[in-house]
Amino acid sequence: AYGLRVTVIRLSNTFGPRANIRSPDFGFVNYFMGLAMQGLEIPVYGSGSQLRRPCYVDDAVDTLLGAALSDRCLGRVFFSGSDRQY
Repeated sequence: AYGLRVTVIRLSNTFGPRANIRSPDFGFVNYFMGLAMQGLEIPVYGSGSQLRRPCYVDDAVDTLLGAALSDRCLGRVFFSGSDRQY
């Protein structure tokens, strides 16, 4: 709208070291890992058949840097996540 050079990156279920594992507010993958490491029950919501495309934090950083350094990404929207559903 104002001539800004922008690219949108949608990060999907990012997980990895230093993530908050004590609250589901920052991503369920990290939270579930935290529960598993404590030997606690992992809750199943609905049928439990939901699929997600997780993204390891290093891959998310690579995506952000790649988009920031490429003029070909300007004005585009990208989704950063695994190419497989889990």
